[in-house]
Amino acid sequence: MTNFKSKFKNIDNIRILTVPGLNGSGPLHWQSIWEHKYGFTRIEQDSWDNPDYYLWADSFYRNIEKYENESEVVIVAHSLGCHLVIKSFPLIKYMTKGILLVAPPDLNANIIKKDLSGFYMSGIFELDVPGFLIYSVNDPYASAQYSVKYGQKLGLDLVNIGKRGHINSESDIGDWDEGATYLNRLLKSIHAKETAANSISNFQMA
Repeated sequence: MTNFKSKFKNIDNIRILTVPGLNGSGPLHWQSIWEHKYGFTRIEQDSWDNPDYYLWADSFYRNIEKYENESEVVIVAHSLGCHLVIKSFPLIKYMTKGILLVAPPDLNANIIKKDLSGFYMSGIFELDVPGFLIYSVNDPYASAQYSVKYGQKLGLDLVNIGKRGHINSESDIGDWDEGATYLNRLLKSIHAKETAANSISNFQMA
C-alpha cells in the first residue's frame, strides 16, 4: 500500500471515504484500486444489488459517524453513490470538508432497471463545500447536459473528461490517475480555504 500522504497533500486530520454505486465497485474499479493503494475507507452496504435508499442511507450514516470525533471527511462517490451522498448530505455536512462526485446517473432516464424512487429529490441545493463533479460525454447513464446542470445546482466545479463511458472498470482507466489529480486539487482547495479562514479569525482576535 502506498502511503497516500506521499501522493495527496494537505490531508492532516482528513479521512477519505469512498461510496460506490449499484452493485458496488469490483476489484478492477478505480475506487477499489484507490482503497488498496492509498488506504481509503469504503462505506459498505449489506446489499449493493438492491438499492433501497433508506437502508443505504442508514448504513451510510452509521458508518460515517464513526469518524466524527476522529477526523473530518472527504467523500469520493461514484454513480448511484453520488445520489446517496447528496440526499443524505444535510446529516453529514457538519463533518464533510469536500466532495468528489463521479458519473452520477440521471434518475429520470429510466435506464437502470431498478426501483430508484427513494433516491429522488424534489429540489437540489447548493452544498456549500469545495468539490468537483466529474463526468463523461458518452456516459450511457447520463447526458453531458444533465451532468452539467446537476453539478451547477450543487455548486460544484465541473470536469469533462471526454469519452470515458460510466467512468468505471469498463472504461479502461486502470487506477485512474487523472481522477486522483482532481482529488489532490480538492484537498489543496480545502487547505487554502481553511488557511484563509484561520487568517481572518486571527486578524479579528488581534
